[in-house]
Amino acid sequence: MKLKNLAGIVIVLCSSQLYADEKIRERVGVAKDSKTGEMLYTESHLETYRYGNIIKDEVSYRDPDNNIIASKEVDYTVHSIMPDFKLVNHKTGHLEQATKSTKELTVKFTRNDSAEITQKTIELPEQAIIDAGFDQFVIKHWNELIEGRKLVRKMLIPSMQTFIEFRIYQFEVDRQKNERTLIVEPNSFLVRFVADELKLKYDFDKPRLYSFEGISNMRDSSGENYKVIITFERE
Repeated sequence: MKLKNLAGIVIVLCSSQLYADEKIRERVGVAKDSKTGEMLYTESHLETYRYGNIIKDEVSYRDPDNNIIASKEVDYTVHSIMPDFKLVNHKTGHLEQATKSTKELTVKFTRNDSAEITQKTIELPEQAIIDAGFDQFVIKHWNELIEGRKLVRKMLIPSMQTFIEFRIYQFEVDRQKNERTLIVEPNSFLVRFVADELKLKYDFDKPRLYSFEGISNMRDSSGENYKVIITFERE
């Protein structure tokens, strides 16, 4: 067999193995106004896993008429808890983006088309959380959380282009409903007066999110965040 042909076979085999080791999972959440119950949008996550680890999430946001209004790309390849991401609302012009470079993070933000895009490069704290990296944080620290530990981490606030300290802890356990509730709230006593908490519900025996209640990353036409309850189908 010629060396050239052998090399071609090796490439095909390697490509096939890579494809076999990648799996795609889809999750769809329905977001409703937390006060009125009105359906606001759906978010469809197309997650790519390699060797069991998430490497990418492509999110499509659709209005009640099923029109795409926004999209987000999350790249976990460098760091699962501090991923790069870009969120664009095609309807309003709202933009959030974070890109790592060594120990720094470049953050871009604008509320809508009528506002200027601001860009700021900030120091990247150790053990911080960025955007959807929160899901991976919960997975990694699940045992600590369900044992009752309060974990404090700095989380990126794109609109402020800085990190704020939050505490994450288990608030409630309901065996009959097969669920655990985690609370995410500012670590500062003073900030808690002006910032709402997030309430997240997971399956009792595994870190699989099925309900989110709090401030959404989606904004209305005036640039204000929706307050929502997002429900994912339980497997």
